[in-house]
Amino acid sequence: MDNLTHTLTGIALARLGLAKRVEGAALTLALANNLPDIDLVSGFWGRVSYLEHHRAITHAFPASPFLAAGLAVVLARWPGSRRRFLPTFLLAWLGVLLHDFWDLWTSYGTRVLLPFDPTWYSLDWMFIVDPVFLLLLIGACSITRERGKRSAAFLALAFIGLRALTHSLALGQAESLAGSEFTRVRAMPDPLSLNRWRFMASSDEAFATGYVPALGVARSKVTFPRVPSDALALRVAKESHAARVFLDFSAFSRFETRKEGDLTVMVWRDLRFADRRADGFLCEVKVDAAGRIVSDRVVF
Repeated sequence: MDNLTHTLTGIALARLGLAKRVEGAALTLALANNLPDIDLVSGFWGRVSYLEHHRAITHAFPASPFLAAGLAVVLARWPGSRRRFLPTFLLAWLGVLLHDFWDLWTSYGTRVLLPFDPTWYSLDWMFIVDPVFLLLLIGACSITRERGKRSAAFLALAFIGLRALTHSLALGQAESLAGSEFTRVRAMPDPLSLNRWRFMASSDEAFATGYVPALGVARSKVTFPRVPSDALALRVAKESHAARVFLDFSAFSRFETRKEGDLTVMVWRDLRFADRRADGFLCEVKVDAAGRIVSDRVVF
C-alpha cells in the first residue's frame, strides 16, 4: 500500500485508545507502519537494485521484531523521551506487522517469509492506492467523537473483509472463464470498483486476460500464445543480473525478441502491469552476434 495509507493506519489505531495508555503511541505507530519501506533507499543504486531489494527482508515477518526493537531503542533513548522500551517495542512491532500484511493485499506482492522462502506472495485484494479505504482511514483520524472514531475504524475493517470476499468471488469467475488448460489464474483489483476485476491466466503454451465481475455475467477474455524461450534466451536469463531479478519478481512474464542491427533484443514483460503503463513493466537485454550481453535494464 502507499505510505499515506500506512501512516493513517498507525494514527487511526493510536486514536482508538492506545494513545491514552502508551506514551507517544501515535508517533510510534506512524513510524513503525512506514519503517519496512526503509528499503526504498535501494533505488539510489538503480531500478534493478530497487526491484531486488524493495519488499524484501525489511518486509519479512521474521525480521519484524528486529526492526521494531531498533525503532523502540531510538524512541526510548531519544533526549527528553519518557517512553518505556517494552510497550514502545510492542507497539512498534504491531505497526511493522501491519505494514507487512497491508502490502500483502496488493498485486505487487511482498516476500514475507525471507530469508527462509524467497517467494513473492500477494492476496490481490486491493490496488496500491485504494481511495475508499484511504477515505475511511482519514475519517478515523479526523473524527473527534469517540463513537465516530470507532465507527470509522469498524467500517475500514469491514471494507477489507468486503474486498477479500469480492476477490474470492471474482477469482472463481476467472478460473471458470479461463478454463482447465490454464494452470495459473489470478484476479486483480480495480481501484474504483469492488465488482470489476482484471484477470490473468497462464499455461505452458498461452496467456489469457480479460475482466470478470464478482457478481454478474459480463465477462471478457482474450487469449494469445506464449513465445517459447530458445537456448540463447534461457542462457541470457541466467547470466543477466537484471533478468534474474525481474523474472524472480514477475508473475506473468511474456517473452519477446527482435533484431536491432547486429544486436538481438530480448524483452520480458510482466503482464500484470500491461494495462497500467504504455511502456510496460519489463526487462530488456541486448546481446551481440557472439551471444555476449551488451546491456541489460529494467523499465517501470
